[in-house]
Amino acid sequence: FPLYFNNIDGCEVQWRKTATNGITYFGAMSRIEGTKKKTMAELEDEIRLYTGGIDCSPVVYANHSDLSKHDDGIMIAGHCLDRNVDRMYDITKQLVLETNFDNVDKLKTIIYGNAASVMNSVVELGHNYARSFAASRIVPAM
Repeated sequence: FPLYFNNIDGCEVQWRKTATNGITYFGAMSRIEGTKKKTMAELEDEIRLYTGGIDCSPVVYANHSDLSKHDDGIMIAGHCLDRNVDRMYDITKQLVLETNFDNVDKLKTIIYGNAASVMNSVVELGHNYARSFAASRIVPAM
C-alpha cells in the first residue's frame, strides 16, 4: 500500500490509504508537553463514546540521522468509526497539548496502579509457565 506524505500546520504527516471496513486507525508520536478544560471522567466518557480506545505509551528509538543517539517521546494510537475521526483527533489533541499534571496525588495513584498491574501480570505469567512446565512432565499411564 503506498504511503503519502504532507505537512499540516508544520507537522510532518504520513498517510496510508487502504480498505479498513469503515474504521480509521490513527497513530501519533509527540514529546510530552504538559487537559485543563475537562476532567478525566469527561475525557474517558468522550473516548468511550467516540473511539474504540486511545492508547499512550513511552517510546525510545534510535535517531535516524545518528545511530549513536536516541530520541524519546510518547506514542499515541487510537481507532474509531470514520464518522468520528474529527472527534478522535480533537480528543487526542487535548490529551497531548492540554494534559494537567498538577494533581500529583492523582498521578501517584495512577502510577502505583499501573505498577501493581504490571507486577500482577508478571506473577500470572510465572504461574502460567509453571503450569505448562508441570503439564509437560505428565506422562500417560501405561
